[in-house]
Amino acid sequence: MSKRKFSTNDVLESILNDSDSDFIGDSSESDSDVDFDCSVSERDNDDRNEQEIIFDDSSHVNNGIIGAGGDNFGSEATISDDVNSFYDQENYSWKKLDHAVWTPSPVPGYSNHGPRLSFDFTGYQPIDFFYRFFPEHLFNDIAFETNRYADQYFDSTVDLPPFSIFQRWKSVDMDDIKHFFALRIAMGFVRKPNWRDYWSTDFVTCVPFFSSIMSRNRYTLINSFLHYNNNENQLEKENINYDILFKVRPIINSVLSTYLDSYISSRDVSIDESLCPFKGKLSYKQYIPNKPHKWGVKFWVMCDAKTGFCLYWDAYTGKNKFLYPEFSVTENIVLQLVDKLPEIGHHIYMDNFYSSVKLFERLKSLGFGACGTLRTNRKGIPEDDEFKQKMKKGDAPKFFHKGDDILAVTWQDTKRVTALSTVHDNSVTPKSVRSKGEGFRVINKPMMISEYNKYMSGVDKLDQYMTYYRYPHKRRKGYQVISGFIMEIALVNAHIAYKLAYPEKNLTTKQFRIKIVEKLIGDRGNSSSSIYNHPDKNEKRLTERHFPAQYTNKKYKPDCIVCSDRATNNRKQTRWYCKTCNQAMCPEICFERYHVLANYKVKY
Repeated sequence: MSKRKFSTNDVLESILNDSDSDFIGDSSESDSDVDFDCSVSERDNDDRNEQEIIFDDSSHVNNGIIGAGGDNFGSEATISDDVNSFYDQENYSWKKLDHAVWTPSPVPGYSNHGPRLSFDFTGYQPIDFFYRFFPEHLFNDIAFETNRYADQYFDSTVDLPPFSIFQRWKSVDMDDIKHFFALRIAMGFVRKPNWRDYWSTDFVTCVPFFSSIMSRNRYTLINSFLHYNNNENQLEKENINYDILFKVRPIINSVLSTYLDSYISSRDVSIDESLCPFKGKLSYKQYIPNKPHKWGVKFWVMCDAKTGFCLYWDAYTGKNKFLYPEFSVTENIVLQLVDKLPEIGHHIYMDNFYSSVKLFERLKSLGFGACGTLRTNRKGIPEDDEFKQKMKKGDAPKFFHKGDDILAVTWQDTKRVTALSTVHDNSVTPKSVRSKGEGFRVINKPMMISEYNKYMSGVDKLDQYMTYYRYPHKRRKGYQVISGFIMEIALVNAHIAYKLAYPEKNLTTKQFRIKIVEKLIGDRGNSSSSIYNHPDKNEKRLTERHFPAQYTNKKYKPDCIVCSDRATNNRKQTRWYCKTCNQAMCPEICFERYHVLANYKVKY
């Protein structure tokens, strides 16, 4: 049979005209985590309904590029042939459900009731959770590769200018790399227009913490030579085994297995893409006009739908080969991510970029349920005219079933919604909507769509957590974007794990990251040049005469500057203060400690 050929206009029209909101109906039904602000506002109308353009900065295109996990993931660049071309022309038998109750044949039950941790976390501190997802040995490995790259650079350089900053290079050790990444994490919650501003000596804008840990020149040099792999082992692009992610492959291989080794997911899992901002030169850079960040590196991500914990991810790196040739590009993405799950019985939620009848049938045969919105140009959907005819808001949803396996629904909310499921029945739930001149009226909303709204937000939660305190400054190299993404995943997963381990400890994202930074810098944070004590204030605090007194207002009890720490729920209030320093502090012990110690703050 000859293959159908599509013109450019046909392809663009197909991509641009298909639209379906990922979150349908009222956003109040979106699931939220107890300890996190997980409510997701209205998402972009289908992230992939706009044209996605791949800018290839290299003259060479390799058809065998390997993705982040070592798998050959599909490319959106090949979708111009339309996903439907992968289907055989089969006669799908769909039947309309009128008022009969329909229940799908069951998928295997999921035995591991999550979310929960799969390791003994007794005595674990925030830094220990971080090391679960970014192993501590990686800092030593990075130091070794950074020194190796610096040696290679100096060996290949004939002459350096006498005043070049590279003349000041000194080899690094594991502690130096820890300090470097600690500063990068801190830059996420101490925002500056330019990274050099962190070492400013201006009285108004200075942040002494950064200069107390590492000089600006030292930070610049480490940033210049930072490396994760030996360049001499990299293959030529023409080689069939060429790895486009070679520069970060060691840390990718070290961290990917830690997610599922440390965490038992809930039954419900969501699959979607995540975009990391990047405007530099990169062959697999993406341009998506309707995104907040229009340029970036795309990742396919699988998350626990309830917590946003990242279970697995893979970077989009351009045109790749398929592991499942009989399936389309987007179907390959889902199948290869689901293949990483250690047990069957999960319910997989996805949007209309991935959903298809053929994919859902395959997932069910593998022991997985599936639910997702559906594009009406997919092969195998109901051919009944009622499935595609116009509807008004408030009309009863129309259900169609294919045997005992798949249920399709079309329903008019604010927009037309079409969805597919192998795990839901045709039940409906009442929903109140505004009505012209009558206040409110009740319409029937398919339970399938309510469940989709509830469990599709896993990757959005992950994105939300990562954007709170992400490193804010530009990266010049594409592989540094990948390493930054890995670091963010480690921080978010560690925080979620900490919350599961100690639900009674209400540590915010910022407080958690501060704890990580404090442990990474180690003793450097307790040095006499620490930021916690400004030199001018120390001189006055430790040398002049000081006298305690009580505030005249008996109801005024501020926190003690020495022993009070709200972050660890150790708040201590006092009516006493120092007249000279004008600081509130408890009399006797705290008063003496404040005036004789450089590092007076009590640590809990």
